[in-house]
Amino acid sequence: EVMTVEEESTSCYCLLDTQCCHLLVERPGCYALVGEALTQAAGKRLRLAAFGNMEPNFLNYSIRVYCVDDTPHAFQ
Repeated sequence: EVMTVEEESTSCYCLLDTQCCHLLVERPGCYALVGEALTQAAGKRLRLAAFGNMEPNFLNYSIRVYCVDDTPHAFQ
């Protein structure tokens, strides 16, 4: 567990609003956003696809993160 919402953390920051969740993390890695709705409204499963450079000689990393539908053909 990296953090819990409304908990102080120096390696991760989470901002929730009515339609989005924004994460700021200290270092690249695999993360899961887990939670449950406050209402009984319908939900939708999504996946995050992250792409970045893998060259170890650089100190700066560029990462692109996409949110896609959780379907077998979403990455095609």
